[in-house]
Amino acid sequence: MKKILIIENDIDIRRLLIQLLEMESYQVIAADNGKTGLTLLYQALPDVVICDLVMPELDGYGVLQGLLHNPDTACIPIIFLTASASDEERQKCLEQGASAFLVKPFLQQELLKLIRDLFDEQDYV
Repeated sequence: MKKILIIENDIDIRRLLIQLLEMESYQVIAADNGKTGLTLLYQALPDVVICDLVMPELDGYGVLQGLLHNPDTACIPIIFLTASASDEERQKCLEQGASAFLVKPFLQQELLKLIRDLFDEQDYV
């Protein structure tokens, strides 16, 4: 069973993501801030991380840097979810190492397709 870590401070979005992903038979782990999320990342070693950009304690960029600078987690794909729809923000995320970028509100099917595509890439490598 594929494991997905959600790092999202908005409780309603976090619950929606958990419900959506569990209905797709993924094992889901969730954190409400970046600091807790990074700890869970190192402990659980998920297959994919879905992370908000703007959060208390540690933002999404901090989570990304923590992920990339640890040899045990550097290859784990991260999908950023954010309310910022600017091209500059998207470009910054992708240049710093994010695998994908979705703007809130997002389409559930779009997120699920991104996740499936990331898993297909992992299986191919």
